[in-house]
Amino acid sequence: MNNRSKILIVDDDKGNCKRLNKLLSVSYKTQCANSGKECLTALESFHPDLCLLDIVLPDMDGYEICQHIRKNPKFSETVIIFVSGRLSTESIIKGYECGANDYITKPINDIVLAQKVDLNLKSVTTERELREEVKLSTNTAFTAMRETSDYGQLINFMRDSLECTSYEALTEQVFKITDEMQLNATLKLYTATGELDMNPSGISRPLESELLTRCRNQGRFFDFQSRTIINFDHVSVLIKNMPINDKEKYGRVRDMLATLLTAVNAQVNILDQIKRSETLHDSLLHATIQDVHGAIQKIEATTRSQEQRSMKTMDGLIHDMEGSMMRIDLTDAQESSLLTILKKAAQEMSHIYENSLDIDNQFNSVMKKMSKLIMGQGNKELNERP
Repeated sequence: MNNRSKILIVDDDKGNCKRLNKLLSVSYKTQCANSGKECLTALESFHPDLCLLDIVLPDMDGYEICQHIRKNPKFSETVIIFVSGRLSTESIIKGYECGANDYITKPINDIVLAQKVDLNLKSVTTERELREEVKLSTNTAFTAMRETSDYGQLINFMRDSLECTSYEALTEQVFKITDEMQLNATLKLYTATGELDMNPSGISRPLESELLTRCRNQGRFFDFQSRTIINFDHVSVLIKNMPINDKEKYGRVRDMLATLLTAVNAQVNILDQIKRSETLHDSLLHATIQDVHGAIQKIEATTRSQEQRSMKTMDGLIHDMEGSMMRIDLTDAQESSLLTILKKAAQEMSHIYENSLDIDNQFNSVMKKMSKLIMGQGNKELNERP
């Protein structure tokens, strides 16, 4: 073996101990102990990989020593092979109950001993490697499950963010994920209508807002102590409790936040475009309303002017006709007939004027509604200005 394993030989027969030491020292590092007490001392200093333990010792038996070894976690992988002159079923059962790995009988056959030592040491090595593989596989599985969960959260966010029609609704979705990740976050959005500072508590934190503004041009990631600022064109986030003591988790959190904020940045851009489109639409509507309002005012003024002129013309005509009839030689019947015609025309003009008053009232109603629309539109634009 490349790294020679260590074997502790425990036997009160010094001659036998010497012989086994000579046999095994060719392939292993060896040390001898002639009593239970010496064995326990050697365990702490020598840290053997295998203990060749005689059951019968002057101060304590091998079973007691075996139990002592198994109680110490440091020697959980130490192989224990019992050595006994007589091997009964009861002694084998007792040995395994105490934690022994194997048995060998006296007189010891050198070939059998070599095979048992080699086999047990290889078995321990194989078990250790298997445990490491299981541990690695388990960690890999947990990592995969965790990453699957993380990506599942991101997919859910991307789906839900598409339904967000406001910046506030979008930030709520962001904080939902940061809360699940147990991250303390503050967010700043750079929108078409101005900057928007958000945090889960809803309490304004001017210092954090100023910090995000000042660090906006410090690159994509800006780290200081356990805090990290991540910057995109339309969003910056301050994480106040990054897991800096866990490199693996820290890298995973950074990657996930980068992906999350890429999606947030894109969604803010979409909301900005919608907002600009709405503003343009509102501006066009406002201009149209003003044009219609002006046109109605002109129509109303023209109509009233024409009505007044018509009535004035008719009154003048009647007055002139009455004066002319005094100078014209008409019979009373002719004069009466002509005046009747003129008065009838005047009455018709009066009816037309009365109808025009109804039209004026309708114009006034429309004008009031148009004025309200213009005032409302103007107030909306003022409220939306950054």
